Amino acid sequence: MCQEEPLNLKINKPAVDIATQSAVIHIGASSIGLLVGQMSLETGNYEVVEILSRPVPLAADIFEHGYIRPTTMDACTDALRTFLANISETVGEGALPGRVHATNILAEASNEDVFLNRVSITCGMEVATLDDGEMTRLVYFISQRLFETKAKLLGAHTAVCHVGPGNTRILYFEGGKIQSYFSYRLGGFRIAGALSSERAETSKLELIDGSIRGTLESIVNDCGVQVESFVALGGEIQLVASKIGEKKGGLMVVKTSQLGKFLKEIESDDFDDLVRKFRLDYHSVEALVPTVRAVYSIAVAMGSRRIVTLSGSFDRELLEMLAFRDGSFATPIQEEVRLGAHRLAAKFLVDMDHALQVEDLCVQLFDALRSLHHLDEGDKLLLRVAAILHEAGRFVSPKAHHQHSFYLIKHSEIFGLSHREIGIVALVARYHRHSPPKRNHEGYKDLTRGDRLLVAKLASILRVADALERGHSQRVRKLEAVLEDRHLVLVVSDLEDVSLEQFAMNEKGNLFTQIFGVDIDVRGGMIGSRLHD
Repeated sequence: MCQEEPLNLKINKPAVDIATQSAVIHIGASSIGLLVGQMSLETGNYEVVEILSRPVPLAADIFEHGYIRPTTMDACTDALRTFLANISETVGEGALPGRVHATNILAEASNEDVFLNRVSITCGMEVATLDDGEMTRLVYFISQRLFETKAKLLGAHTAVCHVGPGNTRILYFEGGKIQSYFSYRLGGFRIAGALSSERAETSKLELIDGSIRGTLESIVNDCGVQVESFVALGGEIQLVASKIGEKKGGLMVVKTSQLGKFLKEIESDDFDDLVRKFRLDYHSVEALVPTVRAVYSIAVAMGSRRIVTLSGSFDRELLEMLAFRDGSFATPIQEEVRLGAHRLAAKFLVDMDHALQVEDLCVQLFDALRSLHHLDEGDKLLLRVAAILHEAGRFVSPKAHHQHSFYLIKHSEIFGLSHREIGIVALVARYHRHSPPKRNHEGYKDLTRGDRLLVAKLASILRVADALERGHSQRVRKLEAVLEDRHLVLVVSDLEDVSLEQFAMNEKGNLFTQIFGVDIDVRGGMIGSRLHD
């Protein structure tokens, strides 16, 4: 969502230390934004240095025509060239972002690949399309920022609703901890696109209500809890709230009934009227009434008398989350992801004693072998989830359960993980036994080279951990991993006889040896006492 001016620039500081910078470009549904931030050496916090924004009608094209028009492609590439030239001139090429993020609605454009290629060539950068799972994670991060500062204003039970251009996400929190989440194919531009050819005699609001009625029924069926606060996030609702809402404790509060009356007041306004009232560009204004009406309808369906939202710009919040949180899993969401994995494991009747033991051994191995695998905390989280779920396939059949695990995980949702990350988890679980990865395997053959290597590394660690827990008896509690030339020595504390574990390692350690070029020896005895026997 973009303001009327074609280019907005905010500079807090004339010069920055490039070594401490983080920059991001986001190609959104109706605008392209760029943010440059800098970490304060005094506080360790990131500060926004520069923001650029320019309108582009991507969502209007996709939901009205099914593809991105050449003129829109040109507008996007022109905006990107302007951004990159500005950053190079003002703060130097070292501030350029490493990649471009693109809205998940691009997947619904018939010429998505053509568009992404144009952008990649223009920028000379990788273009990463955010999927629904990643957008949910970003909404979670924004929600957490809200809970950190406004918890007392929200109460213990809170629903956070984000009506985006194509999809709606609803997250339920108790005491700031997520309990459940849902995603629906309902969005402002999706509604506007569906109604663009309607010539009915009914009013605009009645048309919108008719188009969302089925989704509202699903929401009512899914929402089995009472909430104290209904929080709505998104550019449109935050803009409307800034005009009719009341500011309380840094938040904007709008009575649901008041929002309903306001929608009726602007229902008959044409695009010119809305552009003048809200200082929007013509493409963004298409989704204003459909989006806000959807928020209103969901609030009514959930019995909420007031709607709470953030003051300020949602686009800015999103850019800050991408710039300062992307690529790293903050501690709160790591625990939320693990809880999601636990719920899925319970659904498939996983032996949790065994699963948690394998997870713990994976963590010990991962931490001890950082100099060997060179992976990060996000990769470690995927390994932990794979360890929790690696035997989920036994729910289908003990025979070939690793293949069943792959299928079940691949077609499940785990809160906080993107489709790509769930696919990696599914493959790591699939390779915890029997055949190592092969280029013709389902899922694996479609990965990038980097992700294939990631799967192989994580699967090899999982195999080692699972070998140490071969008997499902939790015998191995603590171990020390030491690299000696071309050997990895695993010394198991408080166990003299490790013949079972060594036998299992001879069977399952082959992938680790292939990937890292080291053989594995398992030794018993107190830690540190048997390294040189």
